[in-house]
Amino acid sequence: MASKAVNKKIRKRKRRFMFLVFLVLVATCVYFIFRTSIFNINEVIVKGNEQIETEKVILASGIEKGINIFKLNKSAVIENIKMHPYVKEVRVFRKLPDKIVIDIVERKEAFIVKAMNTFVYVDEEGIILNVLSEKNNLDISELNGFSINNIIIGNNLKLEDEISTSEILNFIDRCSKASILNQISIIKKDKEDELVITLKNGINIEFGNLKEIEHKLAFIKSILEDLKLKGINKGKICFNKGKNPVFVPVGN
Repeated sequence: MASKAVNKKIRKRKRRFMFLVFLVLVATCVYFIFRTSIFNINEVIVKGNEQIETEKVILASGIEKGINIFKLNKSAVIENIKMHPYVKEVRVFRKLPDKIVIDIVERKEAFIVKAMNTFVYVDEEGIILNVLSEKNNLDISELNGFSINNIIIGNNLKLEDEISTSEILNFIDRCSKASILNQISIIKKDKEDELVITLKNGINIEFGNLKEIEHKLAFIKSILEDLKLKGINKGKICFNKGKNPVFVPVGN
């Protein structure tokens, strides 16, 4: 019995000793990690940015080179970068021993709204990305004849019209999915709150109201393909001259 008690005490002492050794090792590692310059940030790598300059991303992040990589507050860095209107998502990684990787998903300009003497750039979700005095992106569609309330970069677009913001976003999305949006130059709202579309090739479309959108877009796509085969790029497609759309050549 005495022998078993002695062995039990020896095992307990060994466990205590091993635990103390473990604590010493952990403390040594922590001291080494936070005191050595090996883990000081030496480089910040930015990925996924096409519209935002790399230096602007790094500046917005608030990351300072030379600080310990483990002292970096990744949540704060993410929040700082997401304040930029063109940033949709961002992830931050530590790449040991001395690099930080910032991976960005950018918002894309989906369309422009011309309001008074300004051009408001908006993404597919209706977020205002930029406001400029001139149109510097001729490739994306322009909304004309709409009124905007409270233009603030980073906020949601708010239209003051019978046609709501959600209806316009839905229309833009449908046009994009039908591979027609990239052909549209101007989407204009007339006095009757109906849409008149001007394509980049010069053809006009009297689209009318936002009912049966997919039905109308299917007709437009079919008509445009037929006109392309015939080499016709002038005229207008009307949805207000009967049950089915009609193509009216220029001069008729």
